Amino acid sequence: MDNKYITLPLIAIKDMVILKGEIITLDISKKKSIYALEYVLEEENEIFFTLEKNSKKQIFNNIGIIGKIQKYSDIMPSIKRIVVEGIKVAKIEKLLEKTPFFKVNLSIIEDTNDLIDEEKQAFLEILKDIFAEYAKLRGNFMPDMLMDILSTDDIEKIYYKILNLVNLDNKEKLIILQTKSLKEKLEIFITALSKSIKILEIENKILNKTRVNIDKTQREYYLKQQLKTIKNELNENYNENDSEVEEYKKIISKKNIPTYAKEKIEKEINRLSKINTSSAEYTVCNDYINFAINLPWEQSSNINKNILDIQKFLEKEHFGLEDVKERIVEHIAVMQSTDNINTPIICLLGPPGVGKTSIAKSIANALNIKYIRIALGGIRDEAEIRGHRRTYIGAMSGRIIKAINETKTNNPLILLDEIDKLSTDFRGDPASALLEVLDKEQNNEFKDNYLEIPFDISKSFFICTANDISKIPSPLRDRLEIIELSSYTTEEKEIIANKFLIPKQFKNHNLTKSNLKISKSVIKKIITEYTRETGVRQLERNIATLCRKVIKLRLENNNEDIIISNKNLLEFLGAPKYKKYILDKKDMIGCVNGLAWTSVGGTTLNIEVSIMDGSGKILITGNVGKVMNESAQIALSYVRANYKKYNLFKDFYKFNDIHIHIPEGAVPKDGPSAGITIATAIISALTNKKVNKNVAMTGEITLRGNVLAIGGLKEKILAAKRFGIKTIIIPKDNKDDLENMPLYVKEGVNIVNVSHIDQVLSETLLD
Repeated sequence: MDNKYITLPLIAIKDMVILKGEIITLDISKKKSIYALEYVLEEENEIFFTLEKNSKKQIFNNIGIIGKIQKYSDIMPSIKRIVVEGIKVAKIEKLLEKTPFFKVNLSIIEDTNDLIDEEKQAFLEILKDIFAEYAKLRGNFMPDMLMDILSTDDIEKIYYKILNLVNLDNKEKLIILQTKSLKEKLEIFITALSKSIKILEIENKILNKTRVNIDKTQREYYLKQQLKTIKNELNENYNENDSEVEEYKKIISKKNIPTYAKEKIEKEINRLSKINTSSAEYTVCNDYINFAINLPWEQSSNINKNILDIQKFLEKEHFGLEDVKERIVEHIAVMQSTDNINTPIICLLGPPGVGKTSIAKSIANALNIKYIRIALGGIRDEAEIRGHRRTYIGAMSGRIIKAINETKTNNPLILLDEIDKLSTDFRGDPASALLEVLDKEQNNEFKDNYLEIPFDISKSFFICTANDISKIPSPLRDRLEIIELSSYTTEEKEIIANKFLIPKQFKNHNLTKSNLKISKSVIKKIITEYTRETGVRQLERNIATLCRKVIKLRLENNNEDIIISNKNLLEFLGAPKYKKYILDKKDMIGCVNGLAWTSVGGTTLNIEVSIMDGSGKILITGNVGKVMNESAQIALSYVRANYKKYNLFKDFYKFNDIHIHIPEGAVPKDGPSAGITIATAIISALTNKKVNKNVAMTGEITLRGNVLAIGGLKEKILAAKRFGIKTIIIPKDNKDDLENMPLYVKEGVNIVNVSHIDQVLSETLLD
């Protein structure tokens, strides 16, 4: 959103002005307003609200508030109910559209804090005193709320808190909206509040004179008790369900709810009986009781504990992913021997498209438990996890308790998707809130801010997904059991396509094997020439494209069966998007094959070095980051320090310019594992020796020429195999990682372990 100008739909509301920070419920019934509402629900959930002056002439005030829609529901087909929070004051600069709804160009009106320290303290004391007097006269503020406000020492915070609790008329609200100066806002507000206090004092005097001994609520309760007694005397049954409070008491007596929770809910039910039904507090209390009663306190799904059934189901649904399957089966085996076992908190780590989300669904189906997904990408508000405090209308529980409530069981499988994409801002750190959720020692008494009652979430299966482990905060990572899902080889993709993807798309498109025949060679060609990914997401899209085009051809040609071969694949998918990588036909000087890890798997990284007559300049191109830049400097320093070893002139660097280039400059590149690759390319260029084209390498270099360990080894080896490389040089410190890898990763390549750059040069440089 632009800081100065913004274009938004407009809703004009009658007899109401919304203030910044105010949360209010609105019923929308006008067609234009409903169209505007439906439009923003598909976009950013932000809309401009302003006071309607004349509905017939379509005249409205030019000052209003940008509101964020927090809740939406259909009351009737023609009436929509929304909960809105005012977030920014804005002014209409230009009316852009009138149909199907109003769309306006707005300028944001920012507040100016022009108070000096002495004025801040003075206004703070005045506000607290005058609001305390106002609250005493009103007499309907909760003590906790009053304490929260009166204990605030920030003038802006206390001003906005009080502003949204005091009844002001629309003229006063409009004046406050269009005033930029905080000092002027405070003066206007204090004047308006003083006026309200005087009116309240007069009202209280009148009420005290006319007050009867029994108010309306007491009178109704007294009459109902009399009616109950009379009906009992007449031997007629008194229907206790007439009262909402009595209905709640009847429900809670039948529900299987823990004692500590039942006591809290009963207190809220008793409080509800004393609140006026027309009060906003009544709605908040009523919603809370409904939510708390219907939570699955003791309702659990019957977990399938048959290990053989689970193994068969997971094998049927997914190819590979052996570590995940084995971990789930182990857990069920333990559950069979003891019931006192915490459910695992697994984090599936891997690039996009390798099956992290789908395996979670399959686990839920195999265990016969409910499945629900919580998307964490972009969440920056701690209240999304812990819930909102019940101090205003529109408060709601956090996503964890809400998910459990939706599944109606206390042991569902909850998928926390994209846990490495969490954000933070002034509203708190969601990652910190997840620490309690994902801690086996704490989550048996998880306390949601909205629910305010400890709830046992330890029975739930939490499975997280992530692409990059480095972006998960360390304390959160410590609570997770990391299982890595690596890239698929071409052979694995072929099996997945034939066994899972093709049958799935045939079913989705109502095709049979006789309607469409796809040979294995076609699938291999799609994998190598139409996709370049670690997973199979794009492969599935290409298969779906084939199915759509075949259906169209069949309709045009009297349902004729179609065979797709390498010859006619071009007609269906167009020209190949990726050329098959071919190794250089000859060995070259200063050109080395490196290996790199990316968030979508491994890839090759060609590094080129040229030596030119010059004055000692070093040029590094190819959109490299700070770490790779340092690797180049370290490699060059090592060569300069060991010039005798390579028969170089002592001051060679003074009379030559060295240009290091990594192709594909549009792609950002960084990381330490290109150290030995750069060093090899520099030495090759300086000594005029060719580099073996069939060798690729990865490793970090030190100033002494030592080779240090790297990460992402499996992905790098698979990338080398994909590009037809025969020999791979890796750091000796990664030997243990290599031994723990599946055999199919290491097959077909010669892997050389090195600890020093001299060993690298002996394997790569040709005399």
